[in-house]
Amino acid sequence: MTDWPLILAYAVHLLATAAWVSGLAATIWVAIPAARRSLSSLQDQQAFAHLLQRIQQAGWFSLVLLTATGLFQMASHPAYAGTLVINSRWGLAMLLKHILFLCLLGVNAAITWGVLPGLRRLTWLTPDAEQSGALTAALKRQQTLLTISLVFTLVILVATAVARAS
Repeated sequence: MTDWPLILAYAVHLLATAAWVSGLAATIWVAIPAARRSLSSLQDQQAFAHLLQRIQQAGWFSLVLLTATGLFQMASHPAYAGTLVINSRWGLAMLLKHILFLCLLGVNAAITWGVLPGLRRLTWLTPDAEQSGALTAALKRQQTLLTISLVFTLVILVATAVARAS
């Protein structure tokens, strides 16, 4: 049997992980802080809301790739004994990864269907002091949820290291 499907799965998984982590970090530490300082016109706010939506779409695409390639890798691993069979450190690490991944999906669902629609609504309102404060609060919520997502992601990477060393 050829190893090429597994090699391809590893490569796509690593690329999707890099895209996911770099997108989170750039949004948390660069894009949102810059937006909170400089978004003054309604057009700027609308463009930024659209940018966040596109970043979120790319994030969902990465998560789909991570799910597909991760399940393929897991099923191909010699320590894999079946769904919810936790008889080793590898199995425990996989369980932790899956629980955290479900939490990650929940956080991203909250962003996609909670925070981002609110941001889009705010950008269509007439700019005033109240709207500006609401926009700042919404960006802060977005940044907080993205930070939580990044923490889950980093713990998943640690669990991956534990599984890899097992």
